Amino acid sequence: MAAIEQRLEAYRSLFRLDGRTALVLGAASGIGKACAEALAALGATVICADKNKDGVETTAAEIRAAQAHVIDAGDGDAVNAMATAIASAHKRLDIAVTTPAIHVRKLMLDYTDEEYDRVADLNLRGTFLFLRAFGRMMVR
Repeated sequence: MAAIEQRLEAYRSLFRLDGRTALVLGAASGIGKACAEALAALGATVICADKNKDGVETTAAEIRAAQAHVIDAGDGDAVNAMATAIASAHKRLDIAVTTPAIHVRKLMLDYTDEEYDRVADLNLRGTFLFLRAFGRMMVR
């Protein structure tokens, strides 16, 4: 094996995630899908979640994910229910990635109150709900 291949393999081994369980919220497309793919490539058992049923099921099938969940990231009850389901199916959660976010493509000065509420609800509240529910699991 060439010296470069040996070095590259050494780097790869530093980032192996075999035996680790990862949850990716937003796994149907974009950054979330890329995260799910990368985690699976590094050996993690990946759980995919997204609001987009077809997209999350496709990603899960492509990477042979442990599970696929359809969920609205802004729904606290749904996030907590998913946390309960994952806790009962997996003894641990090592990695939690959340990527859903929205943006209204205009100047913030021109946002309506409803547009702001929609952005803050998903981008801030949704992230908080996810981190609270799955942070509890990860601390255990």
